[in-house]
Amino acid sequence: MRIQTLLVVAVLVVLAAMPAAVPSVADELCGPPPNECPPPPDCGGNPPGVGTPGFWENHPDTWWRCYDRSTITELPLGCTCEPCGCYDCCLVGKDTLIYWMQQPVSENKVYTMVRALVAAKLNRLAGNESICINLAIAQATQWMKTYGFQDGVCGELGYCAASDDCWQDHGEELYELLDAYNNGEMCAPSRDLFDY
Repeated sequence: MRIQTLLVVAVLVVLAAMPAAVPSVADELCGPPPNECPPPPDCGGNPPGVGTPGFWENHPDTWWRCYDRSTITELPLGCTCEPCGCYDCCLVGKDTLIYWMQQPVSENKVYTMVRALVAAKLNRLAGNESICINLAIAQATQWMKTYGFQDGVCGELGYCAASDDCWQDHGEELYELLDAYNNGEMCAPSRDLFDY
């Protein structure tokens, strides 16, 4: 009960603190569609449960979209998001994403955000429930656009220390929400609960 209370408080803090200019969106890049946007594809079937960043970096053969079973070869990490879509995205290849996910996270919090954001996006694309995390995914995607890339150059990660404003003013709260989702503590169970 205490963890659920903390998560609700964290969601409210993040929502209150984030700029209103970061809206929901209707595609897999950022978040949920507003009413006037077309709904995302229905994956049907039984979702596999969410995996942690460690699961995804060690199981690259499981990177696929549930609705068409296509292999995921790249993901957008930094986008400008608006209702019904995102644009100006930094698409990063799978091998680079896995490399970044394997880097130490203690010094540069951009790596911390990359690990959590990639896992959350893969969990959603695998067909897991994501209503509880879509807004945080959209905001973390926007955070990466603002802070994640060195001088705005796609593919060159920037630097954000734990004591920097980039982390203290929203980054850490977004990470904590993504981490809770990836560990099965929100609206989708952990894949560890299923026998495959």
